[in-house]
Amino acid sequence: MSLDTALAGALSSLQTVQQQISLVSNNINNANTPGYTRKTANLAPVGDGVTLVGVKINDYARASDATLLKQLNAAAAESGYKAAQSQYLDQIQNILGASNDNLKLVTDLEAFASAWRQLDAEPENTALQNQVISSGSAFTASVRRTTGLVEQLDRSITSDINVAVTEINSALKDVEDANTRIAQALASNVPTGDYEDQRDVALQKIAQFVDIRRVDRQNGQVAVYTPFGYPLLDGRAQQFAFNGTNLTVSGSTSVVNSSLGGGRLQALLELRANSAPAAASPNPTQEIIRKLRDQLDGLVGGFINATTGPDSFAQAYNTATTDTGALASGFFTGADRTDFAVNASLLDGTATVKRAAAATVNDALKEDSRSFTVYGQTFTNQSYGTVLQEFVAGWQTGASRAADEAESAQGQNDYFKKLFTDKTAVSVDRELISLQTLQRSYQAAARLVGIVQQLNQTIIDMVR
Repeated sequence: MSLDTALAGALSSLQTVQQQISLVSNNINNANTPGYTRKTANLAPVGDGVTLVGVKINDYARASDATLLKQLNAAAAESGYKAAQSQYLDQIQNILGASNDNLKLVTDLEAFASAWRQLDAEPENTALQNQVISSGSAFTASVRRTTGLVEQLDRSITSDINVAVTEINSALKDVEDANTRIAQALASNVPTGDYEDQRDVALQKIAQFVDIRRVDRQNGQVAVYTPFGYPLLDGRAQQFAFNGTNLTVSGSTSVVNSSLGGGRLQALLELRANSAPAAASPNPTQEIIRKLRDQLDGLVGGFINATTGPDSFAQAYNTATTDTGALASGFFTGADRTDFAVNASLLDGTATVKRAAAATVNDALKEDSRSFTVYGQTFTNQSYGTVLQEFVAGWQTGASRAADEAESAQGQNDYFKKLFTDKTAVSVDRELISLQTLQRSYQAAARLVGIVQQLNQTIIDMVR
């Protein structure tokens, strides 16, 4: 082996070690960067075909695991789906007061019924008559307040859907851009690891909202489909829009609600869905806005509709004997939950409560053989109070189950995230050991270069 060959090999090794040191240093610097994966260099021998004189970097690799990544994305979709359900059922608990044992709607109805029981004992008592009016006003205010909170919840879900669509559109564009950069980098023989990291981060973001399947294409690019084969990206990224009711492909009226499933977006669409005139789904995580509205309307209807068998509140009040100055009928006014109120004549004092109604209304309020039909389900053998408690209990049960399922899904997501991180993330301790080894290799290569240069100079001096 000639000195020139030895020098070329030593210089190649020196340059290779420098590049490896730079790579390890970059790993250490990005150890806490979200989505960054450990990068390594694959080496190739340098020589004349017979004698090995050094090494060079052949290409670069990134730590990854396609199977784990697929499992992680699937777990992220399931966790996103369950988390959205739990989040909004928990908000229903806040609306109803079930989360802090402050069931104002229930307690206000109980106070109204209690006021009638007291009036039944002393129907001539003006103070008790006024208490009936004030407690009735408090009850109707609770109904309207709850109605307002339900509508606010509906707006919150709608906003959340719009945010989800924006996030999906942005992440799909990020995947498309990363695909382009990876193809260009491969064509220029430039490392693609950082671009692949960015693409994986974008794919994981999409997976929180929609269950996805990754399909590897040529030139390092990937396509993205749903499990049922709907294309989110294959070359060009799809873009979506939400019109307030349905999810559509941007620029068209094509409804794709059922095509983008398995993640947070599906849960949000189901929470807000309305299949009327068909009966609502019995699943507590679907059509929640419709159900809450129907429940409140059903409760209000039980008070404002004059029905018999058994007599409703309105029937009991309206058919009682009217004394001078008393309100003949219509203790409550309004058509539904939105305008439910005590009659204005009672509130402003131009009319009084019927004394004769105390007994019949008291009987009607405690009657427990009523039937209430809401969102296609019938609740039988109920009183006004127990049906409201039944509604609240149903939401409590649904929220508890959703919370348990969300916790389980999050645990599964955390499990796969840890496995993937352990497999792909940078270990600073390991990199520091590699750095020390490379520094010694650099020193050795530098000494070899110096020795070869010195030998060359000695030979030159001898020739002279």
